Amino acid sequence: MVWRIWAFIVMTESNVVQLKKKSKISFGILTALVKDELVSCESLLQGYGWIEIKDIHDDLRRANVRQWKKAINGTDYHLSTMAFGEMGQSFSSVETLCFLQRCDPLIVFLTGIAGSLKRDKVFLRDVVVSLDVHWRGQNRISGAGDCDEYRVRNYTLPTYTPDLRRSIQGFAESVSGDVDRSVYGDFNINASSIFSWDYVIDSARVVDRINKDFPNAACVEMEGGGFQYAIDAYRRLYARTYLKGFIVRGISDYADGKVKVTNDRVAASRNASLVTVMMLDWILKKIDKSSNRSEVVQFLSRW
Repeated sequence: MVWRIWAFIVMTESNVVQLKKKSKISFGILTALVKDELVSCESLLQGYGWIEIKDIHDDLRRANVRQWKKAINGTDYHLSTMAFGEMGQSFSSVETLCFLQRCDPLIVFLTGIAGSLKRDKVFLRDVVVSLDVHWRGQNRISGAGDCDEYRVRNYTLPTYTPDLRRSIQGFAESVSGDVDRSVYGDFNINASSIFSWDYVIDSARVVDRINKDFPNAACVEMEGGGFQYAIDAYRRLYARTYLKGFIVRGISDYADGKVKVTNDRVAASRNASLVTVMMLDWILKKIDKSSNRSEVVQFLSRW
């Protein structure tokens, strides 16, 4: 696959300029598809006290990475943000691996929009915080008739600990009360599975099939599988057992029959960005008593 080739190149370049600072307590936020999501996310970061670092390495600037810092009780935290340039699992895998190499975050978020798979439960502008991601690979095609037949392999990642899953569910339940409804309006925050695919889905038949095969999936998007696969590979290859990846998606339409409304897309993107930044803030409070990267790594390794 294309992403495997590029991942190998990225990982084996001889001593790429070391942009990582091992002593930093660092995080990352990636946004999918377009920069619209990144703009709203970065605006919210400023509201939560993050200050952009203007003097960054040229290699980061060329990769469209921006960096931020924030001090809490004498501890400095660092954050890198970047938007994917293309849709799909292969692109997200490559870009996630490159981002991990450049920035070496302890936790990285993927945020953006998605289509609801549950029209009666997951509504426009709602937000889904992923507990895991299901996706399919196809490694064989055959068939002598009019239709091609594919051999499908199913994947599910990540394998969060029971404690972390409960924590994510608790966050989703509790954070709703912290949202300024006069600004953001009414929307629900769900902790659930998601389904990731390489296609924009606009079909009730396809949605019915996905719901049959993956009944716990709340929404469908196009980058989460590649994102989590890249994180899993990076964890194994570089012994980063503490590394965590979280996906936060805003519902911009219904996958069983798309009606594109710009206001819904903008609101879904903004809501997902808000919940992402709030989740980062929630994590910072959990690690507040950790004064250095080593202590944070120990906490994340157990979580």
